[in-house]
Amino acid sequence: MKRGRTHRRRRLVATLGSIAVGAVFLPAVAAAKSVKLKAKVIQVSSLYAGGTRCSKMTILVISTPPDIATYRAYVNQPGYMEFTFSGPPFTHPIVDSGLKYHVPPHHAAWFLGFGSGPAPCDNGVRNYRNPHAVGVLKSNTKH
Repeated sequence: MKRGRTHRRRRLVATLGSIAVGAVFLPAVAAAKSVKLKAKVIQVSSLYAGGTRCSKMTILVISTPPDIATYRAYVNQPGYMEFTFSGPPFTHPIVDSGLKYHVPPHHAAWFLGFGSGPAPCDNGVRNYRNPHAVGVLKSNTKH
């Protein structure tokens, strides 16, 4: 008799397209649809000490259209590693050492680095390569 119940349960799972976990049946979940999002590295900078010194902050910014539920962003720093960020949420605004970046609507952003030195500010963006991001559509996250 025990053998018969197991066989019927397997047949039911195969018929309904569900996943059995112990004695609990979970509905099959459709694969989430990922879409490519725009990504870029920017620099926010400011001069101080009579224009002789520079402070700069480097930030990864991605677009997050309203139909995106979750997202993941990546950027490489050659010689170090690939940085990975995800959300929501993210910090807003991004503030460091007197510099502030207000993240625009339908965007997400993450702090990558800070530096200061003699003016003019050098380009910290060149230290990062291949910014890219993917998002999961909201229509794929409903159960």
